[in-house]
Amino acid sequence: MTTKELYEQMLARFAAHAGRTLDPGCDLAVRLYTAAAQLETLYQYADWSRRQAFVQTADGQYLDYHGQMRGLTRHPASRARGTVQVRLSDAQPVDLDFPAGMRLLAAGDVELTLDDDYTLPHGVMRFYANVTAVEPGPQGNLPAQSLLMFSGGPTCVQSVTVVDALTGGMDPESDEAFRARILESLQPGSNGANMAWYQSLALSVDGIVACQVLPCLRGPLTVDIVAADENGLPSSGQLSEISLLLQDRRELGIDLSIRAPTRVLLDVDVQLRCKQGVSFSEAQTAAEAAIRGCFTGKLLGTPVYESALSHLVFNTGLVEDCVVDMDGRGSTVAPDELPMLEQLTIREVH
Repeated sequence: MTTKELYEQMLARFAAHAGRTLDPGCDLAVRLYTAAAQLETLYQYADWSRRQAFVQTADGQYLDYHGQMRGLTRHPASRARGTVQVRLSDAQPVDLDFPAGMRLLAAGDVELTLDDDYTLPHGVMRFYANVTAVEPGPQGNLPAQSLLMFSGGPTCVQSVTVVDALTGGMDPESDEAFRARILESLQPGSNGANMAWYQSLALSVDGIVACQVLPCLRGPLTVDIVAADENGLPSSGQLSEISLLLQDRRELGIDLSIRAPTRVLLDVDVQLRCKQGVSFSEAQTAAEAAIRGCFTGKLLGTPVYESALSHLVFNTGLVEDCVVDMDGRGSTVAPDELPMLEQLTIREVH
């Protein structure tokens, strides 16, 4: 609340209890206004304190405190580093010294220094030197072949060229980037090699959309991992990748099996009546797309009900009535089974 709002509330409360209003210039009115200003300050401080209490809203030093509680510190600013080639215009009769700290200038007022002392023997016309930007930040990141010049260096230097890009220059880590790292550290991890651990690793493989973890299916100390991709059965390459992820990390003594699901082939018969003004071919195309679209690997271990398929057909908005028949199959699916569409028949009824 603002000072004005608080002051007006105080005046209204005074008038209600005293039965009269205050003269704005009287001593009590001035005191009430001063109290209202102090209260606004307290409200603002309370709001600020509340923001600093949570990782999601803290900033600056108080966000650093949250990071320290998780063993994290903000990444400091860093200077760009790299290698340059120094070339002379002609060979010199004496050795040339290039002391560490010697300044080089680049476009955009970027300054760099030599990291070490270099002595160029007489007769040699070039050498390579490591350099570091004077100021931290991304402005020191220069692309390869950028041209530099010495500040007060020997006049016989013809060119100074960046060999590979100068990299590593960064600003201090921003609040938002640091906040994201802190929040990531707060995410609960899997508890050892439990079902969630196996499942999360299997689902990290590209293309895998569903996974079932079946302990003790083949007896004690056995774990079966059944995985499916978007199209249904995973490729041998995907299964091999899951195996590489899990075999070296599994618990000792566990017999681990990674395999594709067992297919449950379904014949679906659909009888539909089109809405007025809708052709059968149009309704048929929409219904077929809706039904085929639901048969993906995400159905692993999931029953398929006739009512669910009917709902998909009605959702096309082109059908007035429909009946879906699967001969009672699909309603009972084991965790390692994947319902798959073998044949789809769509007929029109009047």
